Amino acid sequence: IMPAVHRHKAWTGELVLQHFKTQNRVDALTSMFVVDDRLSQKPVAIAMICRDISDRRQMERALLESEERYRMLADNPYELIAELDENAHFIFASPNFEAILGYSPEQLLGSPGIDIIHPEDREAVRRGLTSAFANLATRHGSYRALHRDGSYRWLETTMHTYRTPNSKVMAVIISRDITERVESNEALRQTEQKLQQSQKMEAIGRMAGGIAHDFNNLLTAITG
Repeated sequence: IMPAVHRHKAWTGELVLQHFKTQNRVDALTSMFVVDDRLSQKPVAIAMICRDISDRRQMERALLESEERYRMLADNPYELIAELDENAHFIFASPNFEAILGYSPEQLLGSPGIDIIHPEDREAVRRGLTSAFANLATRHGSYRALHRDGSYRWLETTMHTYRTPNSKVMAVIISRDITERVESNEALRQTEQKLQQSQKMEAIGRMAGGIAHDFNNLLTAITG
C-alpha cells in the first residue's frame, strides 16, 4: 500500500486491523493520503482515516457461506441432504430423512453422523471423513445406514467439504437410497450362482451318463 500512497498521494481500500486489547479482527474501510508541509510543499506525514465495517463484513461472509451451502444443496438430484460441522456432527438434515431413514431432522441435529452407519462400514466412512476434512476434498462412496426401525438401507453418497469465512471446515453430504438396486444386484448374483451350479450339475450328469454307457458296454463285452 505504501508505494501506492507515495506514488499517487492517496489510497483508498480495506484493511484488516487488530484490536489492541482483545486481538480481535477489525475490518476497516481506510483512506490514506500524504500530508505536505505548507511552506516547502514536501511530504511530512501520512494520514489514515478508518471506518469500522466489521459488522457489515461479517454479514457478507455469513451470506457467502449461506449461498455456497445452498448452491451445493440445490445443484444435486439426490434425496438426502445433511451438513456436518468440523466434529462430524449434524448441523442440518433435510426433512426427507424421516421418510427414508425414519429420523426427523430434530432427532439428528447435534448427534455424530457416524452413529447411524453400519458397524462394518464405520471405519471406512471415518477414514473418508478424516481425509476429506484434512484436504478439503470431495469423496464418493456407499454404505449402510441404520433405519430407526433397526433395519439398514444402502446409501450412495457424495461429500463436499469447504472452509467458511470463519475458517471452519464443514461438509455437505448428499445421498440417495440405493437399497432396491443393491438388493436387485444381489438377487441377480445369487440367481447367476444357482444357474452356474445347475449347469455344473448338468455337465456332471452328462459325464456320468457317458461313463455309465461306456461301463455298460464293457459289462456287455465281459458277459459275452
